[in-house]
Amino acid sequence: MSGQLLSSKVVVVEEEPRVRGIPAVPTSIAGAVGVTERGPIGEPVLCSSFEEFEARFGGFTADSDLALAAMGFFENGGTQLWVVRTVHYGDVQDPATQTALRGWAWLTAGAADPTPAEVLGAPVQRVFVQDGDTLVLSVDGGPPATATVVATQAELVSAGVFPTGFAGGEVLDVRVMGMDQTVTFDAADQSVEQVAARMNEQLQLVSVTVDAGQLRVRTDLGGTDIRLAVLGGDANAALAFPAGEVAGAGNVAMSAEVGLGEIAAIVAADIPGVIAEEVEGALRLRTVSTGAAASIQVDPTSTLDDQLGLDNDPHLGAEGGAANALRVEGKDPAPSRTGLRSRSGRPPEARPASSTSRSSRTGCTGSSSPT
Repeated sequence: MSGQLLSSKVVVVEEEPRVRGIPAVPTSIAGAVGVTERGPIGEPVLCSSFEEFEARFGGFTADSDLALAAMGFFENGGTQLWVVRTVHYGDVQDPATQTALRGWAWLTAGAADPTPAEVLGAPVQRVFVQDGDTLVLSVDGGPPATATVVATQAELVSAGVFPTGFAGGEVLDVRVMGMDQTVTFDAADQSVEQVAARMNEQLQLVSVTVDAGQLRVRTDLGGTDIRLAVLGGDANAALAFPAGEVAGAGNVAMSAEVGLGEIAAIVAADIPGVIAEEVEGALRLRTVSTGAAASIQVDPTSTLDDQLGLDNDPHLGAEGGAANALRVEGKDPAPSRTGLRSRSGRPPEARPASSTSRSSRTGCTGSSSPT
């Protein structure tokens, strides 16, 4: 039949049916963020099986359910899981404050000479100390010996007569650790207590107290680098602070940032029979004596042991013991304190580090995160 519609007729046209294609979209890709045993921190890693997840990030942990979630994802048909490891932070806005550390240990070699007893702290940059802080050590079975931090503050004492007779607007110029500051008084500042309150309100890095009817200005920090001076001002005619700069004192430069070298020098000066030194950013204490009779222990009454990462366990020397030969460090930071282990399953002959990492093949392909 002709397909032309020149007159009334029925025209049947047969055509192949058209099937609309629907593009496939993957539905088995997911992302997860959590705490793991090991692995890169803050970096997305693609895992395609639970075995790959375990190889890269470790297994189950008591304080995180990320491994359990990953296992459930793959057992329920998931094929691609982007994993980002996170850790605990002292300040969540500062990545440098992460608490996870790389585990390390020494591989040892045989040595004929006896070894000293030693205790090694955790790596730290600097510590904040106070006047009178201590490290108490028991060496070779002897009584506890104490190394004491001396960080004396700089201070000035007035010799004025109160009431001051201030009319208002009088000033006192003060320099604290190189920073010039000015106190402006009101007419109401007549008694020694009122003057002290006004100075505490306007001054930084110092505290002002009343002692025997006079003003005592004392720096917040102590040490040999601390300086304090009253430079002048018409208010000093009534307050009568002495002229000239005064300095702090002690065996540290500044109590706010004490280096390990300063701590080592204090220990060496106060406790005989101990060699104190900085080793790769950590404080190491070891006995001068060697052999099985050598021992050292940090007493828990110390006030600096926690800041320095020093344990309170007894440490012994050895007769003809092994010597440190090769330092092995974990690839990634880890949260636990179980130390490194050798391939044979036996721990290396060294003190466990403050964290752990087990060596294994990567098992996961690192890649940029999908959009």
